[in-house]
Amino acid sequence: MSAQALKAGSIVGDRYRVERILGQGGLGMVYLARDLTNGDMPVALKVLASRKPAEAELSTLRQEFSLLSRLRHPNLIRILDFGLIDGSHNPYLVEEYVEGQDLFDASGQWSPEQVAHAVAVLCRVLHHVHSRGVVHRDIKPANILLSGGFEQIEKLKVLDFGLAQWAQGPKDCGVGTLAYTAPEILLGQPASSKSDLYSVGVLLYQLLSRTLPFEDEDAGFLIQKQLQGRADLRPIEQLEHGPALAQTIRSLLDKDPQNRPSSAEDVVRLLSVAAGHDLFRGRSESVEAYFTAGRFVGREKELALLKERAGRARDTGRGWSIFITGESGAGKSRLMEEFRINSVLEGWRVLEAGCQRNDNRPYGPFR
Repeated sequence: MSAQALKAGSIVGDRYRVERILGQGGLGMVYLARDLTNGDMPVALKVLASRKPAEAELSTLRQEFSLLSRLRHPNLIRILDFGLIDGSHNPYLVEEYVEGQDLFDASGQWSPEQVAHAVAVLCRVLHHVHSRGVVHRDIKPANILLSGGFEQIEKLKVLDFGLAQWAQGPKDCGVGTLAYTAPEILLGQPASSKSDLYSVGVLLYQLLSRTLPFEDEDAGFLIQKQLQGRADLRPIEQLEHGPALAQTIRSLLDKDPQNRPSSAEDVVRLLSVAAGHDLFRGRSESVEAYFTAGRFVGREKELALLKERAGRARDTGRGWSIFITGESGAGKSRLMEEFRINSVLEGWRVLEAGCQRNDNRPYGPFR
């Protein structure tokens, strides 16, 4: 079964019932589906489009699962599951389904100050992501969703990490949407957090002026404009708070990444100055996001033991019971989450349950 063959009513992984197509991206199709094991909860099901995906495509999708499973932030889309289509090698991702407008459509009637606030929220998310060594590489309005009006701006969601990579990892994972792509990437240089900031500059210009800074139907001419052209900031300068916003955009769109702001957090500071008030206030980042999203360290020995026991159970058919104990905050939950991620990537079906004190029913946790 290929991604193109999925029809309404198809069941994926004995769990997800396909309802309709949501869209199509560089890697494949995205469907609205229902999780039959979780009260028909709506989910986004992403499946590779080709019947025989190249190893690079498989690697990219596995990377996306591994990446998003470790990144936790209230404004990042949650990834829920990973697997292979029954009877094939076509992988799929299951992600949190968010219904809403993309940022461009949602911001049509916003003031410049409101636009600055929205981009500041995005930059706070990017600062968190960049501090974990991750580059998004495809920042654009379609990848930022808002459920509701401006009053919900602190709850916007950043999605589609299909082109994201560890900043210190492989350098050849493709180019994002052309109009938002930084010049250094177009020249074949590796992406960095500064590349995302260039995309933020394009986004900010577009939200304020309702047009892109560089446009052309011919891809070659568009690339030439991005490499050599200068954005016309006069329409921005005429807006309320325009001069300061134009200066922020100018710094973000600098051809030399070294001349751009040093971090997404610095962009929030610039936007705060432009808007005339502190846009760090009201931030929705949770403490958990900062303590659970880093690379896994300190429990490698225990994780190796869990993986060895799981492999032995698979090879011999004999099950194991393992008890993990320790003081509160010792890392038990993080260890089990890391083991869960590894197990899903190995193709295991993982069941999770919780026990309650004084609940003595047989198999009670699974009811």
